[in-house]
Order: sequence, then C-alpha cells, then structure tokens
Amino acid sequence: MLTDAYSPVKWVQSGSMTSAVQRPTTVYYIRSLDSSLIFAPFFPLIRHQDRQETMGELKGCLHIKERWILTRKSSRSNMKTSAALASVLFTINAVSAHTIFQELYVNGVSQGRLNGIRVPEYDGPITDVTSNDVICNGGINPYRQPVSTTVIKVPGGSQVTAQWHHTLTSNTGDPSDPIDASHKGPVLAYLAKVPSALQKDVTGLKWFKIYQDGLDSSGQWGVDRLIQNQGKVSFTIPDCIPAGEYLLRVELIALHAAQTYPGAQLYMECAQLQITGGGNTSPANTVSFPGAYSGSDPGISYNLYNGQKSYTIPGPSVFTCGGSGSNPQPSVSSTTRAPVSTTTSRTSAAPTTTAGGSGTVPQYGQCGGSGYNGPMAAFAASALLLANSVAAHTIFQTLWVNGVSQGHLNGIRVVDYDGPITDVTSNDVICNGGINPYHQPMSTTIIPVPAGAQVTAEWHHTLDSAGTNDPADPIDPSHKGPILAYMAKVNNATQSTVTGLNWFKIYHDGLDGTTWAVDKLIANQGKVSFTIPSCIPPGQYLLRVELIALHGAETYPGAQLYMECAQIQVTGGGSASPSTVSFPGAYKGSDPGITVNIYNNLKSYTIPGPSVFSCNGNSSPSSPSTTVANPSPTTVSSSAPASSSSSTGSAAGSVAHYGQCGGLTYSGPTTCAAPYSCVKSSDYYSQCL
Repeated sequence: MLTDAYSPVKWVQSGSMTSAVQRPTTVYYIRSLDSSLIFAPFFPLIRHQDRQETMGELKGCLHIKERWILTRKSSRSNMKTSAALASVLFTINAVSAHTIFQELYVNGVSQGRLNGIRVPEYDGPITDVTSNDVICNGGINPYRQPVSTTVIKVPGGSQVTAQWHHTLTSNTGDPSDPIDASHKGPVLAYLAKVPSALQKDVTGLKWFKIYQDGLDSSGQWGVDRLIQNQGKVSFTIPDCIPAGEYLLRVELIALHAAQTYPGAQLYMECAQLQITGGGNTSPANTVSFPGAYSGSDPGISYNLYNGQKSYTIPGPSVFTCGGSGSNPQPSVSSTTRAPVSTTTSRTSAAPTTTAGGSGTVPQYGQCGGSGYNGPMAAFAASALLLANSVAAHTIFQTLWVNGVSQGHLNGIRVVDYDGPITDVTSNDVICNGGINPYHQPMSTTIIPVPAGAQVTAEWHHTLDSAGTNDPADPIDPSHKGPILAYMAKVNNATQSTVTGLNWFKIYHDGLDGTTWAVDKLIANQGKVSFTIPSCIPPGQYLLRVELIALHGAETYPGAQLYMECAQIQVTGGGSASPSTVSFPGAYKGSDPGITVNIYNNLKSYTIPGPSVFSCNGNSSPSSPSTTVANPSPTTVSSSAPASSSSSTGSAAGSVAHYGQCGGLTYSGPTTCAAPYSCVKSSDYYSQCL
C-alpha cells in the first residue's frame, strides 16, 4: 500500500489492509522553498506492521520529489499514536514538481490571472481517487483567500484555454514551469451544470467529459504538449449544451509514480462559468467525483517505464454534440512506431513537435527504459531538463578496504530505491530494507576487513548513476548534513534479523565552518573514509554507514536519514568492549541533530547519537559531539580521518564551495571563494557553486 503524504490519513481496520478514508486529525503546514508564500496542509500516515510507505517511493524507478519545510502544526487530542509522518522533504534542485490551473482564456482572451477559478495556494497533488478532494481540490490544498467570486461568461462553442503554472509565483526562470517534464500523463476536462457556479458544495454533481489527451502514436503525452505550449491546453465548449452556470474541471494526471496505487498524482481546479447561447442537449453519460475513477483503473495504476505502447485514459468517453459520447468506456490511446494518427480524443490542435535527426528522439520523447527499443539519443534541451530534475537521494553501494574496491553492490544490503527514512522510531533506521526493499538477490558476501584498516563507503544517487552525468550524483548539494558510521557485532553478518543489536559509533563528520560532511562527500565523488578500530574483537559485524540530510529538518519528521549496512568479517583486532546504543533508540525526534534549521545562520551543530568510540577509551555514549561553524578552515569536526579531498575552507569574508551565501534570514558572507559564484536556489537559500 503506497500512500501519498498529501492524502488524508488511512486508518487500518481490524488488522487488515482494508482502509477507510477519514478526515485528518493533525494538520501540518508546509512552506515551499521555491515559492515562499505557499502554505498547505500536510497529513500523517499510519504505520502498518512496521511498514510505512510513501507515494512515489517506488522500487527501481527514478523520479522526482520535492523539498518542503514543515513550519507549524495544530493537533487534536484524538490523533492516533501509531500515526507517523511520511516525508516529502526532498532536494531543493528537485522542486521541479507540481502544477496549478490558474488562468482561463475564452476565444484567445485572458479572463485574468486567478480570476473565476477556485485556486489553491499549494500546487500539491491528490492521490486518493475516493476523496472528495478530487472534485475541485481545496481540501488538503486549501483555496487561496479570498476565493474568486467571478463567474466567467463563455459562449457555447467557444474555444477555452486553461493556463497552468508550477506555482502561483512561477515565472520564466522556473525550470519546472508549468510542470516538470517527468510528470507525464493525460490532460482532461469535465463540465458539471450547477445552480450557482459560486456554490461551495461540489459533491453530488454530474460531470461529463469534454476533452482528453493521453498518449499519442509518437510517444508524446498530453503533459508533453502542455509543456511545449507554455502551460496552455485548449478545447471547445460544446455548442449544444444548455445555457446556464457550470463548473469546468480541468485535470492533469501525472503517472511518473503510478506503478502502484496510490501513486498517480491528480491535479485539478474548477473554473466558474456562465455558458451563454448553447442548445438543449443534456449529456446522458455523466459520472460522479469521486466515483469516476478507481485505484485499479489502468489509467490510474500504470507503469510509465515499462515500454508501454498504449494507455487507457480514465473516466468516460468524451461527450460530443454528435452523440458519439454516449459510450461510457474509457478511451485507449496507443503508441506505434510510425508518427501518423493518434487515438487520443484531443479536440484542439496541439503544438507540432519536430522530430530530431535520424536516430534521435524529439524533446520530451522516450529515449530509454526497460522494454524500450527505440532511439536513445535525445535533444540537449530535453536531457538538460531531465538532468536538472532528478537531483535527490543517495545509496551506499560500494565498500573499499585499504583503497581496494570490494565490488559494486557486493557485501552490502543495498536497496533498489534511494528514498530516505524520516521516522527515527522505525526499524527501518537500522539497515533500511523496509519501506525501501532490498535489491534482489541480496548479496551473501561477507567482506574481510583487517582491524585498523581504512574503509571507504562510496555513495551514489541511484544504483546506476555512477559514472554518468547525473547532476545529483552522489547526492544533491542541497542535502547538507552529517555522515556517521556504526558497527554492531553479530553471529552472522548475513542474518536477516537486525533488531536488538548493540551499535557503537566509529565515525562522524558534521559541520566544519560553512562546509558540511555531505559537501566533502560530494567533493570526493561520493566517497567517505574512516578507520575500523584496531582494538575491537575479531568476528562478524554489520557496518552501518549513514548520511543525514537536514534541508527539511526544521520540524520533525523532516531530517532525511539514508543508511545501508555492509557485511564484514573483522580479522585481527583486540578485546575492547565499546559502549553501545540501539537502533531505533539512538536518536529522538527532538534531538538538536535531528530537528534543526540549517538556514538560520547556524553557528553550531550537534551530531546525533553517542560519541565516537576510540581505542584510547573515549567511548562515553552520553554526550554527542558539537561542531562549530567558524569562518576559519582550521576547525575540523570529523572524529575519524576524513577522505583525502575534503572541501577547502574559504578565505576570510568569503564562502567555500557548496557553502550558503544568501537567503532570507541569512546574515553571513555573500561572496564565494574563487572560482565559485553565489547561485540562488530559492528565496531562502543561495549556494556557492
């Protein structure tokens, strides 16, 4: 069961996986770092059998999530204690994301931005097709206030154009405007006749579809055409329907995470219309929202990456005045190799896309994927756009011993998906592998490591991003935070049970001046090195290497924890018995190393967990290490030898590579050390790049 963090709480009943939608009892408000004045509710998920899943956290599938900052919450006393927040706190460079329908044109004339449309403040999706939020939005994404009271006059038979943008403040500099190119899927439009287009109650209405555009024969989607047309999609108001007031529901369905329900992201807003002229045909083929779609519909649960040749657009067929819209079966759009006809029900011409040269793919066309056997060369514009949108997470996937690689994915419990853990009370913080299932088959290798050896953990964005031009490899530079390493002695390093182990910390690196451990990891191409204590007993151990990204850690759960466990056999060694901690248990949500605002001119950072064990006896588990931000490059926070190519500190009055150089509430230096420049990522954060 995948559940979107934007969706209402689903309460598991009687121990089964059957769930009933309830209104949320806790509301979290979030602020988009790419749109400073966006606030919206953020709902918790419950845990079921120690499994918490988040929409989009799909095994083996690379896609985009967004970065948000939790700012405040209001709770009610009946909040289920088993509820746990799922995270949507992802990279600042991956804000390429959602979309809002926010302007209507009638016969080419704009009716005014935000005028006559029920526009939400927040651009987030709806993923629960059984929720009333799929009608006109405005529930979990509250409407912008005051809601427009304009009713737009539209003559029957007019061409109307819906204008979409990423956020309410997007402009031409937003690479995700009108929506990120990865969010492929259909665009649809419905009408419902109402007594008053301003009525608040939108339940129980009868909707008929007037437009749809899915997957065409060239492999392009309705969303691709929307992007090419600068966020505009045009269609015709039927000239035969009765005059009166209507709600026009325009919808975009993003399928980039739709392999399992709920995964498809539905975006919709309703415009308030007064249709004039018209006729006397009342469409018979109407549907209800919710009700028009089910989670099992092939247009809602769909694998975008599996070489699909066709797509079934959800909902009824398109109503036409000729009567051909009486069949309630959904339309199927198909893709063939020949760039000829399309079976989508578009009612207006989409912008023409010119194919590339021989062996190339047009912008936004498919250029790879499981089951795909077409051209793999793409236009540079498309490649750049996609490259800028995949910045995200990370996986520890190769271990080096004294400079020698032990093999990619060898001897490590590696997950297929690079997503984070945000619930520090979950068993998933031990070695991952729960909500992010392990890559199969799991490695059975146990890596021999002499006591006292230097080991290097190598991280990459995804399992196949090493050696590529992935701009988020090994991790997006916005994901600043510490890196830590722990060991636990085990009977068998390949044992499946990892609960109840006794862990001791052997390494951590936090904040050094303005440079974080993650900055050093990036500078060292994803590698972080530390030493296995020479005094610990020989035997089999799990080596847990962890990266904590703090870009969304203002409120818990916001910090993103990434960890994998390597299976090692320590040889040699001694007889020391380190003090230990448990996972979960070593961290609390209230720890200053877990909940911290890194954008508020941070002067120091307390690395979570115990102190680092060393063979000279400094192994007290009670006092976490505090690292101090200081312009001088002489302060080093590593408690074990760091990798050889860590970032160099900046000169006086300047900021080092990857350091913060601007943003609201920031009061530090704004000049970057040569040859770097201060690049604005958002109103809240600028970085030396």
